[in-house]
Amino acid sequence: MNRGCVVQTHLFHDRVMSIDAVTLKDGATMGPHGVILPQASIGAGGTVGPASLVMRGESVPAATYWMGNPVSPWSGPGSPSATQPKVP
Repeated sequence: MNRGCVVQTHLFHDRVMSIDAVTLKDGATMGPHGVILPQASIGAGGTVGPASLVMRGESVPAATYWMGNPVSPWSGPGSPSATQPKVP
């Protein structure tokens, strides 16, 4: 867990409060200002990038990189897309 992360174990939907667990396995990483919602999990060694949102019920597989709002697979910090500027 990094600075500014939110581990949210409850949600209000249609004026009904639901409570559930959030699971972070050994070595799981949440980038700064990331949010993980109830029933979500990050597998062992899984990484969620900065300012990313793991939606309710989603599972980040072990030893993978995910990023975005909501999260989607990312090839990781050493990938060509992470180091090359995007051309419009």
